[in-house]
Amino acid sequence: MDPEDSSGSFGEEDIVSNIDAAEEQPSAFIQLTDAKSNPLQTLFIEYTDDLPEYPRTHIHGYTYIVSVVG
Repeated sequence: MDPEDSSGSFGEEDIVSNIDAAEEQPSAFIQLTDAKSNPLQTLFIEYTDDLPEYPRTHIHGYTYIVSVVG
């Protein structure tokens, strides 16, 4: 957006970044266990080779799947 343009309109880059952000947000829980009552569920899954020092969290669940090669 041009600093001298005070119309408040969004540029194409702003619209594309907003669409990309909306696509990254999951809308359905992923069931992790096959329990009949209170199954373990998560909203986010991330595949990784090792856990970060400060892992992400989310109130509705953030799950890491760690590759372990023996």
